[in-house]
Amino acid sequence: MGGAAHSIETATGHSWREWTEWLEGQGASTLTHSELARLALARIRQLEIERHAVTGKPLNDGWWAQTIAIDYEHDHGLREVGQGHLGTFAASASKTLHAPLDETLRAWLDVMQGIDAVDGVPFAEAPSTTATEKWRYWRVSLADGTRAQVDISSKAVPEGASAKSVVSVQHSKLNSAEDIPPRKMAWKELLARLEDFTKE
Repeated sequence: MGGAAHSIETATGHSWREWTEWLEGQGASTLTHSELARLALARIRQLEIERHAVTGKPLNDGWWAQTIAIDYEHDHGLREVGQGHLGTFAASASKTLHAPLDETLRAWLDVMQGIDAVDGVPFAEAPSTTATEKWRYWRVSLADGTRAQVDISSKAVPEGASAKSVVSVQHSKLNSAEDIPPRKMAWKELLARLEDFTKE
């Protein structure tokens, strides 16, 4: 059982075996991704799963339905690891820093200052940044048709502890699984530079 399946069990309170057996009973192996996700969503609502089984927080049922569909497809050879629901692939990487959101965003902008390509692929346009109360975003499209997004969020810490932020990179629309390792390595190298721009 993969990490996604384990997280599905933790979130829904139902074992991955239960999910798999139920989906197979509905003919899941013959369904498209969209049909499979809709089926999973209907089941979540049928079971009245409205909150995360461990944290008690409201459950984003649409997101978990997509996760269930993708993991089922991985398990049954309907999708390669790293392949998204549109048939393309994505590389991801993340890093946790001892810094609040805005300081982390400034550090990321400092890291990317003067950089106009990743893994030898140039940016198709200037990167953009946006912000919400709880998130900071950095996005860029590349010349090969791929797209990268950096999400910065606060990490929960004990009361009185210094702030921490999580920087997550998602490089999407890759053409094949072979594209994932070099892109992942390139982003990890950039993430590693963040330490030089933030204080402990």
